[in-house]
Amino acid sequence: MEERERILGSEEEISLMDYLAVILKCRKMIIIFCTLTVLATAVTSLLLPKSYRATASIFPPKIERTLPAMASGMGASLTGGLLGIKSEADLYVGMLESRRVSDALIDRFDLMGVYKAKYREEARKALKNKTTIQKRTKDEIIIVSVEDIDPKRAADMANAYLDELDHLNKELNITEAGKKRIFLEERLKETRKGLAQAEENLREFKKGHKVVAMDVQAGALVGAAGKIQAEIAAAETELGILKEFSTEESLKVIDLRSRIKELKKKLAEIERGKLSAAGNPSEKRDTLYTPFTKVPDLGLQLARLTRNVTIQTAIYELLTKEYELAKMEEAKDTPTLQILDRALPPEKRFKPKRRQMVMISGLASLFFSIFLAFAFEYFKRMRETSYK
Repeated sequence: MEERERILGSEEEISLMDYLAVILKCRKMIIIFCTLTVLATAVTSLLLPKSYRATASIFPPKIERTLPAMASGMGASLTGGLLGIKSEADLYVGMLESRRVSDALIDRFDLMGVYKAKYREEARKALKNKTTIQKRTKDEIIIVSVEDIDPKRAADMANAYLDELDHLNKELNITEAGKKRIFLEERLKETRKGLAQAEENLREFKKGHKVVAMDVQAGALVGAAGKIQAEIAAAETELGILKEFSTEESLKVIDLRSRIKELKKKLAEIERGKLSAAGNPSEKRDTLYTPFTKVPDLGLQLARLTRNVTIQTAIYELLTKEYELAKMEEAKDTPTLQILDRALPPEKRFKPKRRQMVMISGLASLFFSIFLAFAFEYFKRMRETSYK
């Protein structure tokens, strides 16, 4: 057993020595091959045009509340989550990678000539290959990097991506605000007519029946019902605006529909006298509102007409505020991006990475030359064996 292990160890030692002998035998060829390859790579790296990379970065976008809280705290953002995107940062990345932004940069920097592209699609592909747009996972900061042989142009192009994104964002916001303004403008016209008609009806009723005011119970009933009705109108107004930019499956649409349903139920209970002034059906009967059916006919008519004026006034005030906000949103020209770093012309080249090229070529040529040495030795021995 020990003798067998000694023989195997001897054979293994001989094999290793044979390998080293082959390498030493062909060392001249290996050295020359590696040297020539490294020199050729070094010369090539010196001849290659220098490329510079400029980088700009922006903070992830914040969701803005496009409809401020109004009418008992109602109103919410109409952006974010409604478009089915993973995040607002993903939306920005998609906008930066859009053909519209690419074409804007191609025209702005005459990239058809810079890239010697015959067709616009070729220029788009070249720009895409020289541009890196990524979102950092940990903080969602968006980074835009552009490579170019001119360091100043590389920085200008990286900054141009941010400028075009800001321009596109403003345009989309203006379009959205314009739609809201038109929608609210139409609703405002309708409400103005409705308010004028309600006021005229109340005036004619008081004049015809010589009534100046209603009793305390009827007044409380009108005030409570009018407040609930105004909240319903506010919710329905917001729902109408939201549906212009969302789908029926949107969580916000579903929540608003549920809110409107609850408010209408509450209004019905007030009208039937089943809800107290505090909005609690379990309170004692003497604290409940008088049902509309028990209000005298003349008082009931006056209560309803007064309530209608109250409702129309509340709706008109709400729409007026939202209309003014929509006009301001449409007219504003403030930057939509939070820029973390603007790109500066890089001082050091990004490519070619000469040291890396030389090291890789040196290692590759070393392994390849050793492989050639063993291949030559193998074929040499094969020829010698065949002669014998």
